[in-house]
Formats: sequence, C-alpha cells, structure tokens
Amino acid sequence: MKTIIGTWRLLSLELRKETGEVIFPLGKEVKGLLLYQNDGFMSGIISGEGRPNVSVPAAVGIPDAERLAISKNFIAYSGRYSIDNDKIVHSVEVSFVPNLMGNSSHIGTFSLIGDNLSIKSKQLSKKNKNYLIVIWERIKC
Repeated sequence: MKTIIGTWRLLSLELRKETGEVIFPLGKEVKGLLLYQNDGFMSGIISGEGRPNVSVPAAVGIPDAERLAISKNFIAYSGRYSIDNDKIVHSVEVSFVPNLMGNSSHIGTFSLIGDNLSIKSKQLSKKNKNYLIVIWERIKC
C-alpha cells in the first residue's frame, strides 16, 4: 500500500468553480513543498506568482511595504494530520495567518496515483460548490 509519508513538490493549485470555470488563484507558476512525517505531523508552504525580491538579505528588517508585497500569494502552515480512508485533516498549529493557529482544520479528500498526490478541498462555502484541487509530486531521494 502506498503512503503519503514523504516530501512532495507542488505541481498545481486550481480553484474549480461550480460553473466549470478553472481559476489559478496564486498564478500558474506556483512553487511549494509539503511534508508528511511518520509521527503524524505535516508542514506545507506555497509561494505563488508575482512575489518581488526584497532590499535586505534576511527575513528580519524587511521594510513594511516590501513585507506586504511578499505576503501576497503566500501560504504556510503546519500541525498534525490524520487520515480516514480517502479523507485527510490538517489540524493547524502554526500558520502564516495567526488566527488559524490552534482552531482551524483543513479537510479534504486525497488520491494517490503513481507519484502524484491530489488533494481536493471541502466545499469553500455552504452556498456554492467551489473547491480547490492541489496536485503534488513525490520527491524521490
């Protein structure tokens, strides 16, 4: 049986609308890593298109305007994960968005086909059937 344990590289992130329209909310040129460990912890980071370089060489001391610009199209969180059949739950413990920490879970369904992991989010709103599809490729050591 294949496992999701390991390191994954982002291939695509799409928002599929109930109308059939496909949107790339972070752009088509996305980068990211997703890690699942044996101990039940996961970590994910996604960087979208259009994030500019900054004027300082370290994360500390970035001017506020530049910090605002680089935060656009950026997602990062980590915490515990659990699996029940094809359902996966990410329980957020640390996040780029502080109010998600400790009280947020991302729930989706997943499928493994070869070395590709596809995660489909739950409905983004009770009023519509829009959902995210995020596709990852296993990094082989």
